[in-house]
Amino acid sequence: MNVYVAAKFEDRANAALLMNQLREAGHTITYDWTECSVCDEEQAQRDMEGVLDADIFVGIFVEDLPYLGAVAEFGMAAMR
Repeated sequence: MNVYVAAKFEDRANAALLMNQLREAGHTITYDWTECSVCDEEQAQRDMEGVLDADIFVGIFVEDLPYLGAVAEFGMAAMR
């Protein structure tokens, strides 16, 4: 399955770990944003494409943080 994993940028280490586990299980990650160092318009476009190319959206929402970008990505996934 094609999977997009969303999380808070500050929690990217856990997101990267989950993405690796999903890859090992045979899934394809539609976009690995954890390797990016800047959040700009180009990055946002790649994130959006990753969400729209995914069969499954996985969100890591475990901390009491403002998940603005991840919630927007969830909204995109829910609307498709």
